[in-house]
Amino acid sequence: MPRTARKKSCDSIYHIMVRSVGDSKLFKENYDKDMYLGIIKKYQKIFDFKVYAYCLMDDHAHFMIDSNGADVSKFMQRINQSYAQRYNIRYERKGHLFADRFRSEIIGEEKYLKVCFGYIHNNCKDIPGWEGKEERYPYSSFGIYMGLVQNKYCVLDMSFMMGIFSQDSQKAQKRCRDFMGEYIQNSNDEKTKRHIEFKDQKTDYISERHIIVREYDPEDVKKFVCDYVGIDKRVLTERYKREGTEGKAIFILFLNRYCDVKTKDICGIIGNISQSRVSTLCSMGSGIIDTKVKYKGIIDEFIKLKAA
Repeated sequence: MPRTARKKSCDSIYHIMVRSVGDSKLFKENYDKDMYLGIIKKYQKIFDFKVYAYCLMDDHAHFMIDSNGADVSKFMQRINQSYAQRYNIRYERKGHLFADRFRSEIIGEEKYLKVCFGYIHNNCKDIPGWEGKEERYPYSSFGIYMGLVQNKYCVLDMSFMMGIFSQDSQKAQKRCRDFMGEYIQNSNDEKTKRHIEFKDQKTDYISERHIIVREYDPEDVKKFVCDYVGIDKRVLTERYKREGTEGKAIFILFLNRYCDVKTKDICGIIGNISQSRVSTLCSMGSGIIDTKVKYKGIIDEFIKLKAA
């Protein structure tokens, strides 16, 4: 039977669920959950998507993700492939780890944002020992919203959902706490659950989202990177030019982030380069921008220039 086409929109917020195949555990140890969140952070730096909520169980995980203009399939496939490879090496296993494709549903209305938010954070009640202490579970974003757990993985963007509850930070946290308390208390009552899901709760403020355009021409990106770095365009496509490695890494990062291209397309644009090398250089480009003062403003300048 052919797969059903996934509903996608590059300016959407998604409820995403990943699950292990068969009876396998997706996360055998806390280390595995740390590893998965670390991989998400890695690809956040490349694709600049946002995570508004998450909860990692043993055999599955839930996320609320804002694609922020990126192709959700593109970054989720890379996240899961990277994790599966590391997992299989760690546990000396072979074969598929994830059950088919990740599941995704577009969140189309504000009222469903709250439902999804509540549902994801209520998941950990099913873990032995965590019922009644959901806000303390370390692999859920619930405790971060409540100010009880440190955002040590730095993958969570709280501003959008807190803005849904209120523009005032103290009111937002109280309303968030009250909503979650009601949701958890009544999560098993179908009538009350439906009421919670579709009631209109007054909000002071609806956070604005500014979606990043991802359809830039690779030639325009090449010109910008070369001008910023101070290298000739030809250096980016020459194989053994060490002085061009930094610029090439940033160029590949920008191609991934701002152009509607796949890895194999990038191989063609650069020329005479493998997909694994493209992946390595992309991560290198992310690290360069994070650590080198020279490139601190390169992303803002690119977006500002292209928005003009």
